[in-house]
Amino acid sequence: MSTACTRRSFTESLALIALAPTLGIRPDAMLTPYAPSVADVAESAAAGVAVPGALARALARVVRAQYGARLSPSDMTAITGQIQSSLDRAAQVRKIDLANGDEPDFVYSALPRPAESR
Repeated sequence: MSTACTRRSFTESLALIALAPTLGIRPDAMLTPYAPSVADVAESAAAGVAVPGALARALARVVRAQYGARLSPSDMTAITGQIQSSLDRAAQVRKIDLANGDEPDFVYSALPRPAESR
């Protein structure tokens, strides 16, 4: 895992810093980047699970700030994994190229269809 700063990780850290006051995170806690520990990486590699990305970890911190008193560490691990899998699925969906003329499989309407006249 590379520790180089990419544009994406930099932007994610800016978003997290902007949310810090509302989440109750101390400013001095933001000075060090949040990265998985060596033990976390080794444990997830042994289990065959990918290490959650920076965005998944940041969103998990939001969940922990909101609901931390009611969640155990194993709950947080599961939540972080679910967030990462959701982000992975969203990335796969974004890879599909749609043409301008592509239409949805179905069209939802809250209004009933007008009766067809014979």
